[in-house]
Amino acid sequence: MRFQEAHRITGNPEILYNVATSADRLRMDQVALEAYRGYLAARPGSEDRASVEGRIRVLERQVADARREEEERLAAEAATAEREAQAQAALAEARQARDPGPAPWIVAGAGAALAVGGAVLLIVAEVDAGCVSAPNGCTDGGPRWEDFSERYDRVPIFRGVGGAALGLGAAAIAAGLVWALAGGGGGEPDVAIGPGGVRVRGRF
Repeated sequence: MRFQEAHRITGNPEILYNVATSADRLRMDQVALEAYRGYLAARPGSEDRASVEGRIRVLERQVADARREEEERLAAEAATAEREAQAQAALAEARQARDPGPAPWIVAGAGAALAVGGAVLLIVAEVDAGCVSAPNGCTDGGPRWEDFSERYDRVPIFRGVGGAALGLGAAAIAAGLVWALAGGGGGEPDVAIGPGGVRVRGRF
């Protein structure tokens, strides 16, 4: 303000009064308060001392109220920031809890291995079945009873075990993929492999 610059140059206390009244009208309470105090310090015997002191008391209350409001605003902003940080932390924790990790891929991988093993057994069973029904029994010197009997006995076993393994493996692959894609909302599900297939129980 120009009055402040004039007072700095001249040191005239009357200019301080002008600074105070101008700042007071502009609602620059802290500036007005300091200027009024400076005026009374420079002119302790001023005739308008009582009115200036009254205005100082009003400004002190206004400055105190403004300071309290600013502190409350800052506290509210800090509380809001804290709530937002807690919400972000809770969201990150929830996302982490939903991450099933490598378990679904382990299930799917085990299912793939089981399915491959089952397919191999089925292929061997079909080869054996063809040899049993072939005239020479798949041997150059003609069918031998030991070879014929061994192949004949294992055909139904390989077919049964291979078919079951292939089915369970496919079911495990599907369960692992569903688990991986859906996520683990309720923790790791219960995965059980039995004669009837693969059971995946849990929240997805």
